[in-house]
This record gives sequence, C-alpha cells and structure tokens, in this order.
Amino acid sequence: MSLWGYLCTTTTRRLWLWRNRFLWIPSFSVHSAHKLATTRTLGFASIYQEKGCLKARAASPSVACLGHFSTHQSKKRADQLLSWMRMILDFTQSSPICKAAMLTAGYQLLFFLPTAVFRMDKLTDFAGASNFAVLALWSYLGYSSFSTRQRWITSLVVLWSARLALFLGYRILFVLGEDRRLDSFRDNLFKLIGFWTFQGLWAFVVSLPAVLCNMSIQVKSLGRLDYCGCTLFAVGFLFEMVADFQKQYFKQRNPDRWCDWGLWKYSRHPNYFGELLVWYGIYFFAWNGLTTFHRVIALSSPLLITWLLIRVSGIPLLEKSADTKYGSLLEYQLYKKRTSILIPLPPKMVERWNRWVDN
Repeated sequence: MSLWGYLCTTTTRRLWLWRNRFLWIPSFSVHSAHKLATTRTLGFASIYQEKGCLKARAASPSVACLGHFSTHQSKKRADQLLSWMRMILDFTQSSPICKAAMLTAGYQLLFFLPTAVFRMDKLTDFAGASNFAVLALWSYLGYSSFSTRQRWITSLVVLWSARLALFLGYRILFVLGEDRRLDSFRDNLFKLIGFWTFQGLWAFVVSLPAVLCNMSIQVKSLGRLDYCGCTLFAVGFLFEMVADFQKQYFKQRNPDRWCDWGLWKYSRHPNYFGELLVWYGIYFFAWNGLTTFHRVIALSSPLLITWLLIRVSGIPLLEKSADTKYGSLLEYQLYKKRTSILIPLPPKMVERWNRWVDN
C-alpha cells in the first residue's frame, strides 16, 4: 500500500470512529436531560418524550428550549457526512491534479522545516524555482504519452526552472547572504507559513499549462501557434537571463547605484518582462494539447504571474525600495522619466510619451 493509500485508509477509519462517538448525543435519557436542565438552572418547567424525540418546554419565552434529538436522523446525517468524506478521499487519491498539489505541498514542506527551525532563508528561492521542474518531470514521467509537444514543453519548463533556481541559489549563498524580503517573516511563524503556502500555490498554478499538457491524451502535430509560443519563450528566456546577468555584474561593481546598463537602459524591470513572455509562450505552446476546459484552467498561469509581477510582489516592491534609496537624487528621477517601467522602449520615445501625458 502506498503512503497516500495508507493515509486515506487511516482517515476513513478515524471518521468512522468519530461517527460512532458522535451518536452518543441522541442517547440522552429523559432523566439525564432533566438533570442537566435542573443543575444548570435553565428554568425548564417540564421535559417530556414524544414520538421518539426529546423535547423541552420552557417556563418562559426568554428561555431557549432543547432541540429535537432523533437517533435515526443523526445516524443518517453521520452516514451522509462519512460518504461525502469517502468520496472526497477517493477523488483526491485518483485525481492527478490533486496529486500534483500534494507533491507541491510536500516539496515545499521539505524545505520549509529547516527554514523554520534554523530561521534561515537560503533555501526559499531555490525551493520555489525548482518546484516547477519537479512538477514538469513528475507529470511527464508519470502521465504523458511521450509526444513531441510533451517532450518540448517539459524541456522548456525544466530549462527555465533550473536556470532560475541555480541563479537565485548562487545569489543568496555567495552574493547577498540573506533575503531582505523575509526580514519580517523570520521571527513570526504564522507569517512564515503564509509566505511558504503562497509560494507553493504560485509554483502549482503557474505550472498548470505544462502539467495539464503532460496529462492530456490528445496528440496533435506542432503548428503555427506552437512555434509562436516557442518563440515567445525563447525571447523571454534570453531577456530574463541577460537582464539578471547584467544587473548582477553591475551591482558587484556599483553596489550603491541603480542599474541603468544594458537592457536596464530601456526598461526598469526587463527580467520581469522576460518572465512574462516565458509563461505566455508556455501557455500558447500547450494550447493544442489541452481540452477546452483545461485551456480555461491553464489560463490562470499567465494571469497569476502577470498579477503578481505587476501588482503584488514584483514591480511594486522593487520600485518602493528604489525610491527609498535613490528617490532624492535628480539623476534617478531623470532615469525614471526616460525609462519604461516594464516593456523595453527607446528612452526618447518614453520621454515624448511622458511630455504628451503631462500636457
């Protein structure tokens, strides 16, 4: 028996024991109910039994009466609840998507435990980035028909995941030493749990196009949309990789200055622009290998990464941090006015656009 099967069996047995314990409620006798009402001075005038149900009649309208207790109804409700729980357990045991979610939770827990015990953050980024490769390989080896599309999409996700995990791991271990984003989480266990839970959710949802494509039984030859998706991925991957390298190289030599070299001359966040292209490319590449229902579900991947980078944890946090450090410098203010916030554009075009907006 697998570990998941053992957990399901144990949970079902515990639910059955809970059901049997739950049935002590209707077994109250009239004497017991009367004694309970008397000792707690509830003010009941009489307690009587009628048609197999216990009823209580209050002496005054302001006093609540006892509810109806029926052995038959309680058993029926307990059996119905147990059947629903069994159905949920059977579904989670047989659903590949639920197994993928459980794999993500277990993988994140593997890195969360040393992080919480030793209060360190050297494994956080690596755990989040490498989770994509784990899900892609697991779904490919366990559920795919090894078609051309499935091989390609798995390879692309593993390539992106491995590059990002190694880069973030190197940066935190040999360059930064610590992750300042987690300063407020280290000493608060509940905040730390919330952060890791959201990281696992991020990895699971964004990986859905690749996971669903690997689980699909549809086999179609590659078409124009697949080539467009692969092109978007290639451009985004190069943008993200080059931007990360340029910023790392620049910061090592100019630690007290913002990066305005290379791609950063045309965009204040070219690495995020590349990451968006990567996941929209993955979604388009997976399109012909998905059913209509799965296409709708997989759409949450590029939409979530767009929302996170533009509205939540990406651009807003870095913009706020840069404004705090360099906001009083005139040169930095000029850099912001002539540089696009996300999409790489020529500085002169951005300056003309800003003048037109201001006027």
